[in-house]
Amino acid sequence: MRVYKPIILTIRIVSIILIMFSCKRDFRKSEEILQRAENIVELHPDSALSLLETIRNPYLLTKGQHSRYVLRLVQAKDKCDKDISSDTLIFPARDYFEIKKSVKELAYAEFYCGRVLQAKGKRNEAIKAYLKAGSFAKEFDNKGLIGLSEFFCGLLDYDQHLFGEAIVYFRDATLNFSQAEGKYRNQVVTYNYIANSFLLKQLPDSAFLYYNKGLSIAKQYNDSANELQIMQNIGVAYLKVGNTQRAKESLKKALSLSSGESQKAKAYLNLADVYFRGGSKDSALFYLNHSLRLAENKASLLANVYRLFSKIETTAGNYQQAMSYNELYTKYLAKVLEEKEDIGILDIQKKYNFELLENANSRLLIERQWILICLILVTISAFWVVYSNRVKNREALLIAEQHIFQLKEIVNKRVGSNVKNNELRKTLIKQLDIVKKISLIESYLKGDEKIKGKEVLKKVNEIIYGQEDYNWSVFYEMANALYDNYLERLSNLFPDLSETELLICCLSKIGLNNMEISLLIKTTQNAVQKRKSVIRQKTDMKEQENFIKQLDQIVNKITRPENKKA
Repeated sequence: MRVYKPIILTIRIVSIILIMFSCKRDFRKSEEILQRAENIVELHPDSALSLLETIRNPYLLTKGQHSRYVLRLVQAKDKCDKDISSDTLIFPARDYFEIKKSVKELAYAEFYCGRVLQAKGKRNEAIKAYLKAGSFAKEFDNKGLIGLSEFFCGLLDYDQHLFGEAIVYFRDATLNFSQAEGKYRNQVVTYNYIANSFLLKQLPDSAFLYYNKGLSIAKQYNDSANELQIMQNIGVAYLKVGNTQRAKESLKKALSLSSGESQKAKAYLNLADVYFRGGSKDSALFYLNHSLRLAENKASLLANVYRLFSKIETTAGNYQQAMSYNELYTKYLAKVLEEKEDIGILDIQKKYNFELLENANSRLLIERQWILICLILVTISAFWVVYSNRVKNREALLIAEQHIFQLKEIVNKRVGSNVKNNELRKTLIKQLDIVKKISLIESYLKGDEKIKGKEVLKKVNEIIYGQEDYNWSVFYEMANALYDNYLERLSNLFPDLSETELLICCLSKIGLNNMEISLLIKTTQNAVQKRKSVIRQKTDMKEQENFIKQLDQIVNKITRPENKKA
């Protein structure tokens, strides 16, 4: 045994040297990628996104590098119009920049915290983040970022039909955009929103004033895309005030500005709508058929085309034909929703499938090490074991931290002002002893224990799933008491619903999402979604409509007292 001690010691020393060499090289390469991505993300976000995706495993970066990586990743995804609602790592990145007093990075991080919060539907929190971002941006006089923060505050008010408040933010935004280099497109878009706001406030004269301001800047910079958008809006505005002739002129001008087939298809569709509203069925069908011909396989465009076909035939009294068109409209609308869901699934797989990515990158790393040290095969094997354990420990620790984050979300989230839902949530939290579990898990995530990530994850899973099965009877009784025997009525109406399916209905009703439900009932998020699809089939619910809203309508409609009497 003593004979092998020097060999083992030598292997360990060489392994440590190799790990240090490998990590140093990887950190240096990652730093180069980060700097290149930061330089191009504003003008070429798609290229920046591709660059960032070449980083092998972001969770092996230093804390500073990882925070910059997250910030630029969210920034690039947002600029590429990708879904960022699940990119909550931007919040700890923001906290890191705040601790380091990195004002520039902090300003951008606050702004993208606002974008993530807005994507999650948290309006008030998003506005606070935007206002903070604007405040930090003033410290280094970044007019463009100040303008963007004000613009999105205005957009949040606009979406709530608070048009007066929105106009104030939008006007401030245009002033800042006018003082920022290269932000003329932002000015044009903001003027367009100001005009839309005035139009919706029934102030068409002010609307036309701002449409023309935006149109003037778009023409000055030969920005045909925004000129096309404004001309279409002007056409709609003229239609709203009853000037059909000017509406047609504006939309025909928009058609002449259209370059690609998709743009022309949209322009033809708008013209068809104008002629339909003006009572000219033949002209409406003429332009609508042109739109259909150019729409190709674009599901959203085809859905709108068939929707207008259905309206035209309904007005003409051709109800059979109208129903056929309406079926096509429903088909393409479902396809639009399906495509969005597929994109969401791909994003989730891409974000959370780190283990497969790490295995692939580790194999590549091993091959390179073989070239460098082909004479010490045993050392390479030892390095692989150390490196692999390190990565797995970090990944296991990440999963444990994700579990506690999900549990805290269940505890802290409130379902608006719905007192019953919040009361039922409190009962659930108390019954499952979630607060105590959070406290126990956090104790394992402190100190030296964090080094043993796999052991920590094992203990965390024992805490969450330690008992063989939860006793849901108290929760069911509370749900029935609060919602007038809701679950009992649901069970009577649909006796083939399983216990698990009834539980998913109840947990969904109090505002828990699929991820949170999967954590509580010991399954996967995908399995919860499949269960919901089965429930929809058993209860004849529509796939594209709100799950709980439909379920409430079914239960309340069928079991309402007056219905029973009838």
